[in-house]
Amino acid sequence: MKTAKEKNRYADIVIAVIATLLLVIIASVAYDHYYEFNDDVLMKDILSGTYTGTPSALNVQMLSPIGFFISFLYRLAPGIPWYALFLCGCQYLCILIITYRIVHLTPDLSGGIAAGAIVFLFAMCSLLPHLTMVQYTVTVAIIAATAALYLYTIPVDVTGRRFVVKALPAIVMVILAFQIRTEMLLLLAPFLAICGLARWSREKHPFDHSTVRGFLGVIILIVVGMAASFFINSVSYSSGEWKVFLMEFDNRTELYDYQYVPPYDEQSGFYESIDMTASQVKLLENYDYALDDRIDGERIGQVAFFASQLRHESVRDRLHEAFREYIYRVTHFKGGAYSLLVLFLYVMLVISVLSSRERSTGRKIMIMLLRVGGLLIMRSISWMYIIYGRRLPDRIVHPLYIIECVMLFAMISAEFSGRIKDGRYLRMTTGIVLIVGGLIVLPGSVAKLNSRMAVQKDVNALGDAIDAYCREHPDNFYFEDVYSTIIDGETFNERMFADNEPYVKNYDLIGGWISNSPLFREKLAGWGITDVSDAILENDNVFIICSDEYDMDWVSDHYADTGTAVKIELIDGIAGHFGVYSVRRAY
Repeated sequence: MKTAKEKNRYADIVIAVIATLLLVIIASVAYDHYYEFNDDVLMKDILSGTYTGTPSALNVQMLSPIGFFISFLYRLAPGIPWYALFLCGCQYLCILIITYRIVHLTPDLSGGIAAGAIVFLFAMCSLLPHLTMVQYTVTVAIIAATAALYLYTIPVDVTGRRFVVKALPAIVMVILAFQIRTEMLLLLAPFLAICGLARWSREKHPFDHSTVRGFLGVIILIVVGMAASFFINSVSYSSGEWKVFLMEFDNRTELYDYQYVPPYDEQSGFYESIDMTASQVKLLENYDYALDDRIDGERIGQVAFFASQLRHESVRDRLHEAFREYIYRVTHFKGGAYSLLVLFLYVMLVISVLSSRERSTGRKIMIMLLRVGGLLIMRSISWMYIIYGRRLPDRIVHPLYIIECVMLFAMISAEFSGRIKDGRYLRMTTGIVLIVGGLIVLPGSVAKLNSRMAVQKDVNALGDAIDAYCREHPDNFYFEDVYSTIIDGETFNERMFADNEPYVKNYDLIGGWISNSPLFREKLAGWGITDVSDAILENDNVFIICSDEYDMDWVSDHYADTGTAVKIELIDGIAGHFGVYSVRRAY
């Protein structure tokens, strides 16, 4: 006899569409969509052409193939927010796919509705902050998680060429994620690897020639796609100017993300050995190094390497420290609700595997080793890597939890698939706990998001004030002190679908990841600026914006270091928080 679900072939997609549309409505009406960090804002400006005046595929952070695609859309229809549509489209499409695939594995309509509710609650509790405060790094994690789930839920006994065809959406998603943020996809690669191995273990004849050929075909296509993406990107940045900048970019990342700037007073001997002065070190500390063109990529690299040597840590000591930290995080549930959810899903996966009456004891042990043990090992590799590198911001930590949870959802759902009588109560218990747990966590998650939004609103008001001031003085150009744009740990961001008319901003940071790049120089050239330091000193229409809480000694010290005495004058204020300063020669 057919179940209620089997009678309605469209029930799965309807449930998935409803759940996804609810998320879109809540995120759009209750919160709106924002870029979480100014990194995405700057990437959007480069791709759209509002940075230099011309859309560019070379936004540094993404690989050029996807950059070419998005920048081409901006050339085709400049008034449409393509980058915002791309990121949000990827996220919501992935949620739709995840919901559909999970719901599709349930054996009846009531189970499908429950599965849809579980995915919806997971998205509300865990993904909503990232759906409303969008960041391309987290977007990659959502895409990778969807690819893993899609691959794992391909029906068993689909082998050979048919398996490759079925897996094409997952292959495309992995390559797309690789192009959007290569480092994040590689960080998640251990999860993808165990996902493929776990899916292979589901086959009744895993060593059959057709089965092996199908899995090898998927691996080859992914590797070829990644290699082609990387090759095209290398060619795109092959000019000498870009090569010099990319070396500086890598060294800057190492210094500011993984190391620190050693104080000049304590390490003056080292700085003298590389011809760096106290004022230059101060600029590095302020992140305003673009003010002095003598601070090039080589010197930044030397400082980063020296800082790493000062730690006096061996690889063995750091690994031991990382392992202790990892164990502490696991045993003390440092991930909060994420940690509890992961633990519960692992327990239910183990119980669902052991409770199966269709498998022999040997088969159960093999599944436990490959799926549960394998996933634990691979997740440990990714976690150890970021702990070892001492890089644990939410935009890196949350993706690890997201892909792990989605993979566990997929594995548990696959275990329950088709087991209408066998495991009925276990399935019901799992669903009830997840739904009740989600409802308990939801108010706290929403309250936390509301609090974050309120803080960000105040921060954005200051950023909007700077933007408005600069718009009111279109003939001037303003250089912003980098740390003045960070308020209580938060950076300015923008609405993704704002109605503002796009324009080339007549202001930019004196430091940051795009400084000294060919794009940075192209933008400044449009204002007749070839040297930042000279322009601030000599041009009557070039000024510095700095927070009132900071002094301007770093500017006067820089010019004194070059043999020029200067007079720094406060000529205006912005929002009672920032000063606008002119720098002129002291006669």
